[in-house]
Amino acid sequence: MSGVVIPIVCQTEDCGRNLRLAFDKHGWYAFYFKPEEYSKFQMKIGRSGEDIQKGICRVECPLCKKETMVFVMRKRSAQKFKDLAQEIPMVVPGQMYLPGEKAETSVPSRKMPSQPDFIDIENVYRVDKVYSLLIDEINTCFEYEAFSSARVMLRKLVENLVIDILRFKYEPTNQHKMYFDDGTNRFLPLKSLVLNFEQISGDYVKYGFTKNHLASIKGLRRKGNESAHSVVDFVTKKKMISIRKNANAAVIMLLRIIGIIKGVMDEKGRLVKKKK
Repeated sequence: MSGVVIPIVCQTEDCGRNLRLAFDKHGWYAFYFKPEEYSKFQMKIGRSGEDIQKGICRVECPLCKKETMVFVMRKRSAQKFKDLAQEIPMVVPGQMYLPGEKAETSVPSRKMPSQPDFIDIENVYRVDKVYSLLIDEINTCFEYEAFSSARVMLRKLVENLVIDILRFKYEPTNQHKMYFDDGTNRFLPLKSLVLNFEQISGDYVKYGFTKNHLASIKGLRRKGNESAHSVVDFVTKKKMISIRKNANAAVIMLLRIIGIIKGVMDEKGRLVKKKK
């Protein structure tokens, strides 16, 4: 089982039993309240944005047999919702735990963490679930100051994006050797992947790709390698912030290229409306 377990408290008066809700994503924020309070918060939830887990989660208390309603949101929507509903209990990612992990009783948070997302992208660029999950994981690591982990995950994100672009380019002509090694049955090292991507990067200048983006990709590869392999490389918040601007620009550009190739974006990075 993947995902997390969200600890919540039964909202029935005079009960207060600790409850658990399994959720299949990392880095999201949970809010919970009595079902009869839904109408009170319904408009505020709608104003919070699109990044809300669709569907209503309900958890029944085994003691009082009453339900507690749970909404799970991404950070940006959670920030908006919390501003509109200060009184509602909230569970932040750091209070959730992995399935099978020993649970600790946690007090619901009343304030949103002040740490901004490291990869701050609009919903339009979440063109694939895998990329979206990796971005959530990077942001969670950064928020809780696991900076070395955040940098390694950032390298992994860049590697996946580059592989997919090369796959889109070469798979139709059976040139998979540009990203895959048949001898080892593995993808090529990231250094080779980036060099092969550099050869075709001119194809994407019309989408806004520049030499600066390429330099950022190469830099993220080097920084990720340092975090993954060096025992003396201690990544600080200052170091992470120093690469955030270039990292965001590179990731957004790679996502734009993939979105255009897949036909879900136009050449200006806008969503293509599906024909009915």
